Amino acid sequence: MAMKSSYTTPRDTIDDGRLPHEKYTPGHLPQGAPSSPMLANLVARQLDEELDALASSRGWTYTRYADDLAFSTDGKVSRGQAAQMMALATRTLVRQGFSSNKLKSRIIPPGARKLVLGVAVDTDHTKLSKKFRNNIETHLYALTSDRIGVKLHMHNRGFDSIVGMRKHIAGLIAFAHHIDKEYAAKLYSRFNSINWLS
Repeated sequence: MAMKSSYTTPRDTIDDGRLPHEKYTPGHLPQGAPSSPMLANLVARQLDEELDALASSRGWTYTRYADDLAFSTDGKVSRGQAAQMMALATRTLVRQGFSSNKLKSRIIPPGARKLVLGVAVDTDHTKLSKKFRNNIETHLYALTSDRIGVKLHMHNRGFDSIVGMRKHIAGLIAFAHHIDKEYAAKLYSRFNSINWLS
């Protein structure tokens, strides 16, 4: 049995005429800086300690990556017990000043596919999901295709620039490299063959 959730921080964004990506929230740091993960971990430290203690006290394991939370157990638990764990975790989130994203919160029963951040975690070793593989392979197919190519694919996928698209896809391959180095090597080979000026 596993439970997956996500949280968001309350935001009162200032509307001072800036573009959406330029808006800021008083008392908050901008997103995307190299220090962001470390700062997020510092902010969530007390939350992590409470949720870990909650999970451990009931024989569960708590894990978090950024704002994605997961609770898992090898033990036999009912759906009701899993729902109770989710409710207790949500109360802890609220007490710590966060809120639960109900649309992303779900209980995953034994035997069902278990994905965390697009990675399958229900076998002896982690694997990239089929959806992730299809997405990146579609990018590479389009970018190396004589019919589509770089500029048309950029337009079709809504990227603002070739540089931005290239960095996005390079990031996907880097993520794949952490999970499956052999598969990522093939992706890098295809990525490096792309004519970005076409």
